[in-house]
Amino acid sequence: MTDLSGRVTDLEKLYLTVATQDDLSTLTSFNASRFNSLQDTLTILVNEMQALHQKVVNLELASRSGSLEHHHVFSEVPSGAIDGSNRVFTLTGVPNPASSLMLVRNGLTLYSGSGNDFEISSSTITFVTGNAPQSGSNLFASYIY
Repeated sequence: MTDLSGRVTDLEKLYLTVATQDDLSTLTSFNASRFNSLQDTLTILVNEMQALHQKVVNLELASRSGSLEHHHVFSEVPSGAIDGSNRVFTLTGVPNPASSLMLVRNGLTLYSGSGNDFEISSSTITFVTGNAPQSGSNLFASYIY
């Protein structure tokens, strides 16, 4: 009798560990959903990698053709009288992009654009009214061209 009750107990334990058909359906559906989500993510990553690869190829081709050549200018003193009234100064090169220009007066970085410290057009720096560098000021420009 004990042998039979032991077998029944083993069968009960086995029954409790076996998933029901509903459990298997839910698990299968969950796994399919996760697989599809992973597949979508991998597709996006593959597309992004292909686009990045194409950009690298384009950069390599452009660098071979010389179109990526650029120069850095550090601490150039723009030409023009620093006398408190002159607002127009000239650089030896044309900043490209214009936003690469960093203009420093007496150790303070100045800002370009309407309503700021100066405006840049080609190689010409024009200080806004009332902001002309005073006599004895130090003016330095760094940029890419």
